Amino acid sequence: DRDRFHVGDNVYVTRCITGSYATACNAEQADVYPLPSRLPLLAGCGLGTAFPVAYRALVRLIPYAVFEI
Repeated sequence: DRDRFHVGDNVYVTRCITGSYATACNAEQADVYPLPSRLPLLAGCGLGTAFPVAYRALVRLIPYAVFEI
């Protein structure tokens, strides 16, 4: 499955070995996904981090917080 991506492909990662706020990083191939072509590169930069954090806050934590009030 080494031919899944090529140099220059726009991708995003969900887990990065070396840190992801850079122009390049090391990641396991299972954690790398193609960036949808209709999504601008700048909009996709935080896709692997911002979306999961927001999802966890809205879907997993808020239902518990409502009952604590």
